[in-house]
Amino acid sequence: MANILKKPWKDRKIKKPSNPINWEKRKQIRTEEKQEAQKMRDRVKQIKDKKRKYFEEKRLREEQKKASCSDNKH
Repeated sequence: MANILKKPWKDRKIKKPSNPINWEKRKQIRTEEKQEAQKMRDRVKQIKDKKRKYFEEKRLREEQKKASCSDNKH
C-alpha cells in the first residue's frame, strides 16, 4: 500500500470494476474531464499570450516615444 502512495498520480491505474457498464461510464467521464482540462489550459495559454503581446507592444510604444522625444530635444 505504501508503494502505491509514493507513485505519481498519473502512474496509478483505475481498477476495472466487475460491472463493465460502470467501467465505460467512468472511462467516458474521465475523457470528458481531460478534454475540459485541456480547454482550460488552452484558454489560459491564450490569455497569457494576449497579455504578453499587449505588454510587448506597450514597451515598444514607450521606446518609440522616448526615441521621438530625444530626437526633438536635439
